[in-house]
Amino acid sequence: MNQQNFVPHTHIQKIVCITLLVDINKMIMVKLTKKSTSGTSHFGVKLVTTPEMLTNLLGENTYGWNCGDDKVNMGWDCETKDGDVFTIYDYKTYKPLKMDDVVHWNIGGFSKETTEKGFIEITAMLSQKV
Repeated sequence: MNQQNFVPHTHIQKIVCITLLVDINKMIMVKLTKKSTSGTSHFGVKLVTTPEMLTNLLGENTYGWNCGDDKVNMGWDCETKDGDVFTIYDYKTYKPLKMDDVVHWNIGGFSKETTEKGFIEITAMLSQKV
């Protein structure tokens, strides 16, 4: 494979995000939800950021104790601007997360489309905070 033409998957997601969001200031974005997330699954969509960035954006994590003993230390139940439910959570890190750790977060949902929408909206919100 020609190294010059190689574009990592995460870069493609960022390009899609930037392309789809023409005027993010007018969009209502992700919010925490009380809707049920029972039965959501991971469809391969991941978000790379720190616990501090997500906490500053969404508030305190709604999952676990961050002790490293469980499959999930931290997570948030969210919904998109359209009301579609998705989750953001670490998975099997088996160590307490520091607020400045760079973490590969799983995004779960009832469909791949919902997880992709959640990724786009949360990424846009994070880019506004930087």
